[in-house]
Amino acid sequence: MQPDNPTPERERNVSRRGFVLGLLVGAGGAMVSVLGFAGYQVLTSQTDDDFEPPEWQRVGSVDTFPAGETLPATLELPAGPYLIWVRGDEDGTHTAFSSTCTHQGATVNWWPAKEQFICPVHGGTFDAIGDPVAGPVPTPLARHATRINGVLVEVRTTAEEAAAGDACAPCASRACVACSFTRSG
Repeated sequence: MQPDNPTPERERNVSRRGFVLGLLVGAGGAMVSVLGFAGYQVLTSQTDDDFEPPEWQRVGSVDTFPAGETLPATLELPAGPYLIWVRGDEDGTHTAFSSTCTHQGATVNWWPAKEQFICPVHGGTFDAIGDPVAGPVPTPLARHATRINGVLVEVRTTAEEAAAGDACAPCASRACVACSFTRSG
């Protein structure tokens, strides 16, 4: 005699067709879930194209940029962080210079011992106020408007500033590779 089984097991025969159909339905459901989640992420996420920098960006306190010294600062632009040079002037104001050489758009460096901005690519040299001194540089370094807000130095970064000048305001280039600004003429 065979022992009685309180819960009889049922034999279940699954055909190949039924097995494959079950796999396809399961895979289709998983795919719909993944695509739905990805679609939701795309529709609700903020893209880099949506980034618009504030008109005035804080670059440091007044004490950060003492009179007679030129120091680096960073602006947040749609293309990413952008280096500028900020000089504390003797009259208590500040001057912000683009770090982009007006010759071919390379980044200029400040050399305190020489009191000059020097481009490492073709040796373009600018004096302490951004005027060309030597090399193939055609125009002075671009300047950004600055203001003091309480004890903070702020630098202006607007599209109007770029459109008003004969070069891209953030980088002083007539054909800016960083922000795709181009100007004819």
